[in-house]
Amino acid sequence: MTLVREQLADPGAFAPVRTFFPWRDVCPRMTDVLDDDEIDDRLPAGWERDGDEIVRTFEFDAYLDGVGFAAAAGGLAQEAFHHPEMTIGWREVEVRLTTHEADGITDADLELAGRFNDLRE
Repeated sequence: MTLVREQLADPGAFAPVRTFFPWRDVCPRMTDVLDDDEIDDRLPAGWERDGDEIVRTFEFDAYLDGVGFAAAAGGLAQEAFHHPEMTIGWREVEVRLTTHEADGITDADLELAGRFNDLRE
């Protein structure tokens, strides 16, 4: 069970919501780990490999610009049901993507990285 903020009645309240997503049955492409050559060929601009993750640090003119980017990127991640690690710093946001269910980098990581690049442009 996860908690989702109930924003209609009480912005401070949390309500339990059941979530279920059978990865292997609904979205098998997310669990197919890509080989090194395919990752290197398809890695979006600005992204680097760090073991079983891809990483990019986005830079901004102001702290709140980075916060706004992180919020928008979080919305894209939620739509894709693929959630990165994001670290907000002073005028930068570091984003790390991997597919935990596959223990590696998959199509889902590369696709979402490309969407984050588009968001930044």
